Parts: sequence; structure tokens; C-alpha cells
Amino acid sequence: MKYSIEQLGWIAGEWCGEALGGDAEETWMEPVADIMLGMFRLIRDNTVVFYELMSFEVEGDNILFRVKHFNPGMKGWEEKDKSLTFILQEVTQDKAVFNGLVFNRDGDDGINIELLMKTEGKKNWVTFKYKRKRS
Repeated sequence: MKYSIEQLGWIAGEWCGEALGGDAEETWMEPVADIMLGMFRLIRDNTVVFYELMSFEVEGDNILFRVKHFNPGMKGWEEKDKSLTFILQEVTQDKAVFNGLVFNRDGDDGINIELLMKTEGKKNWVTFKYKRKRS
């Protein structure tokens, strides 16, 4: 395999910022047993708009980013056994490039995530600018 899940370990942590017209929070667990688990939520006007469960998983010779979206009440967007899947193309100590998704380290306390989204038939890159969440 070209890359290891441990190379994505710099993404682990709690992140917050503004995105999609609201407050976004994203949390990633450390890599263990060839998997990293994460969650995301978007809040507008003190109301959860949607949330996601995510993973980086080793599958064969690839590392995949998988995401499932939910409306409040755990009402899933994707079918039961389906998820959106992105394949790792390249990883460095500061960047992880998937097809349509890029994680960029911004110093010790920042991370920017660029996502290729399709809205109204057009594809556009959307950036999530996060800072490390402090307790």
C-alpha cells in the first residue's frame, strides 16, 4: 500500500469554524486499527441543520474517506448501505488529497478542508476554515 492511515493522524482533534452559512464543528479520533472516525455538525440560528458520520478506512491498497449525512432525528440522506466515498490520491505531512476533497494543515491550530460540491447542476469548491477547538 502506498500510504498508511497513520499519515492522516495530523487531522485528529476538535475543529470549529464558519461554513455553509453557519457554525461548523468537526471532530476526528486518532487512527487505530486502520480506521479514523469523525463527526461533523452544522448549526444555524442555534438549530442543527445536518450532521455527518465520517471515516478514513483502509480498504485493500486504498484509503477511503466515507461520509453519511443525517438530518436531525438521524434521518439519513444516503441509502442504508451507501455512503459518499472519496479515494486518497496523495498525502503529505500537511495535505491529504482525495478525489473531490482536500485537507490542508494551516499551522498547528488550523485546518482547511476544500470540498467539490454540486449545487444547482454546477460544481464549485467550498472551503471549510477551521481552528482547533479549545476547552
